[in-house]
Amino acid sequence: DYTEIRLRREFVKELRGYYNEGYDGIIVVHTHPEGEPELTPEDMGTNRELYEEFRKICKDCILYFGVHAYRKRRESKKREKPKYSGNELRWLSLGCIHIVRFYDVNRNPVEVY
Repeated sequence: DYTEIRLRREFVKELRGYYNEGYDGIIVVHTHPEGEPELTPEDMGTNRELYEEFRKICKDCILYFGVHAYRKRRESKKREKPKYSGNELRWLSLGCIHIVRFYDVNRNPVEVY
């Protein structure tokens, strides 16, 4: 619908502003509560549309996608700093296990370090 398209274009313009500030690329992250940090078919459609809009504004920009998933765990006072492995970042907060996986527009894993 019109509102969604307008908001998406505004979002893309905002991303372009960050790229102009000297960032090497932009990562768009969304969350799957209690789910898996994997791209769904719906995510892929939305990511492709967002990527195409982004490329109209900034042909040389790099856009990546992240999927954040978390699972509740028993209450714990233990936290862990983030650990990187391949395309995955994971950490423990007080009440959850967090995992973020990163991908390019073609669903290929993007290594983080």
